[in-house]
Amino acid sequence: MREATLTWDTPTEFTLGNTRFVAASLEPGQSTPERFLLRKPPHMVDAYAALLEDLRPDVVVDLGIFDGACAAFVAKYCAPTTLAAIDILESFPALDEFVISHGLEESLTIHPGVDQADRDSVLRAVDAAAGEQPVDLVIDDASHLYHPTMTSFEALFPRLRSGGRFIIEDWAIGPLASERVQRALIKKKPKLKHDSETRTLIHEFVLRTTSAHTDFELLDPIAEAVGFPPTKDPITSILTTFLLQVADGSLDGLRSFLEDFLAPLPPRRPFADVVLELLRLHAIGPDIITDITVTEWWVEVVRGPQPLHPRDFRVGEGLGRKMRMRC
Repeated sequence: MREATLTWDTPTEFTLGNTRFVAASLEPGQSTPERFLLRKPPHMVDAYAALLEDLRPDVVVDLGIFDGACAAFVAKYCAPTTLAAIDILESFPALDEFVISHGLEESLTIHPGVDQADRDSVLRAVDAAAGEQPVDLVIDDASHLYHPTMTSFEALFPRLRSGGRFIIEDWAIGPLASERVQRALIKKKPKLKHDSETRTLIHEFVLRTTSAHTDFELLDPIAEAVGFPPTKDPITSILTTFLLQVADGSLDGLRSFLEDFLAPLPPRRPFADVVLELLRLHAIGPDIITDITVTEWWVEVVRGPQPLHPRDFRVGEGLGRKMRMRC
């Protein structure tokens, strides 16, 4: 049952009951119990509202809550009886006060210090909140890294009821930002169009700075150095401005900076590979993944009827079994 009606007051701010939300991808500042920085663009907020209207979830897991804005939004919009808010961080002062002031102690439980890469810890948190109830909706806006995301998917996807949804946010933020930054830089430096080595370095730089962690630990210092531009595409503006500054007017300067920046970072599997793995499993195992929808802002995975065990399910093994059955 919906608790409050979403009312847009400005193009980027809306209210739910007596709580205000700011819908902006990169908004400086901190959430308060009365005003949460949702850090999602308005079209994504509307997509979530439509999903919640359609699904009417009773048991929700919010994985990667940062300061709790999305958990507060879900609690206010559809009032699930169980909402487990999980994060690797330890402190959520705005959400803590929000829970108390709205009398949500029984329904919205906060689970700090839980790494989504730790399968057992994730399952313990969900078991503590939901018991044996099947989950209706999982929202993953946590690390934006391949291995941790796949670990928590393999743990929680089996906990979904048949027809339940698993949302993985921001799978495309890196590739889309990379493409936009490349175009913006080529406008300023046409020689880049023919310098494939530097463009490869730029692509890796953008992937690293836009999907390092939930709190953008690599992007934040860069944003502070160049400012938060008031544009519809702040990440592209921030990174393009920064790279033009460090380039010192030359391609050699740009390449030198990128090589130094990337050198200490270990190799990492692209986050977008999660989508490829899930699409493959859907194609050969529709009883596991009944449907999958890929948009630029999230992947929505629909749980099929096949029994799965939360501690044993592996996407790769599921692919292997289905392939062997078809041979």
